Amino acid sequence: MSSRPFILVLALLFSSLHAQTTISGDLTARVDGHISSMPTEASSNKYQPPTAPQLSQWGTAISHLLRGNLSDSHAVSQTLGYRVVRFIDTTAVPHETHYLLERESGSTNYWGMFVFNPNSQRPVVSIQSPHPLNDVNTGRQGFFIYKKLGARAFFVSGAHRCNSPIASGCSGTTSVCSGSTEQQYRISDQAHVVDGTFQKTTEVMNSEISGLVVIQMHGFGKTDGDPDIIMSNGTTRAPSAGNVDHLLVLRQNLLLIDPTLTFKIPHIDIGWTRLAGTTNTQGRLINGSPSPCTISPSSTNGRFLHIEQAMTKLRDTPQNWDKLATALAMTFQSVTSVSRDNNAVETPDEFHLHQNYPNPFNPVTIIGYNLPKRTHVLLEVHDILGRKISTLVNGEQEGGRHQIRFSGEYLPGGIYYYSISAASSRISKSMILMK
Repeated sequence: MSSRPFILVLALLFSSLHAQTTISGDLTARVDGHISSMPTEASSNKYQPPTAPQLSQWGTAISHLLRGNLSDSHAVSQTLGYRVVRFIDTTAVPHETHYLLERESGSTNYWGMFVFNPNSQRPVVSIQSPHPLNDVNTGRQGFFIYKKLGARAFFVSGAHRCNSPIASGCSGTTSVCSGSTEQQYRISDQAHVVDGTFQKTTEVMNSEISGLVVIQMHGFGKTDGDPDIIMSNGTTRAPSAGNVDHLLVLRQNLLLIDPTLTFKIPHIDIGWTRLAGTTNTQGRLINGSPSPCTISPSSTNGRFLHIEQAMTKLRDTPQNWDKLATALAMTFQSVTSVSRDNNAVETPDEFHLHQNYPNPFNPVTIIGYNLPKRTHVLLEVHDILGRKISTLVNGEQEGGRHQIRFSGEYLPGGIYYYSISAASSRISKSMILMK
């Protein structure tokens, strides 16, 4: 008998072991299923952290995934009890493709689920939900926001933050797991360890994505005197010179959506330190700490947003989840995305004006807009009294995604409005020149 058929069968079997799976269905339901099946606090000590070699392999898998090397990422992931899934979300119109790094059935490595968008509208934005069971609804809310923003990635942890009884060794304490006594964070708490998959994935993304912004979802039990939202950049300092204070913009946008919301921002409300996220290891990493486990950063770049929310008005319903999702969409500008499946630039389906970025700005900002077809475009800037400041575009333009630079170098600080007229429609947005 010839050995050729046998060799061919072996080759096919080997290649199939390293090929990622393609699945079609409801991606929200899949994420919900992951959250519902996570080991709880009561199912003690199921969480075991990755070893140093496993963590290195995890970083390699993430790097491959970010670069679109699905088969290579899948091959490495399989050695860790994980797999890469190319998931086609059929609930989206048109259908959307996402890449999942998820635990294999039967694996005992409860390290979380990681979702990546190869056609991201906001490719520098990552949404993270480290406490989906303890901070009720923050996992589902985080994924809702990921979908609405078209963010680059969504992380959700794989076990309850208190699942392991072992202390993490990183600085900071909490009474969450004891109920009353302050104790060190546990190794199962992904927001307070450096040898976990949240930290490693954030580290790889931060090295490969310039200007990465991490938005982390948290929740707290509101008591008398507490605001609805406590937002920080992982420190009690204002962002250093040259960096955008995204929290101020986000607060402004949230108040436009719900004027009844109340806030505390530690670098604005001096003296407020409760739930400020200063020991969060992802925040320390993004802010440049030399040792995120034990050393606080000496400054902040404003690219880590730690958002603590009361339940009522924010975390309780999908309708209220949309408040933060919409405000974040207003805060971070969407940009042109490229499909890694077909390497083609997406064609806009509708006329759309993006929020300028950065906002606030000083003195230069970028204004982006989408045109579904060739049309006449009029793009103007006005001051708060309605007086025209500048005409940026006045003429025919091809369909596609466009960006234009606007400088307020010789203008006084304040609120300005930019408006676009095209295809018999007109859209206006506000922006802040901060001097």
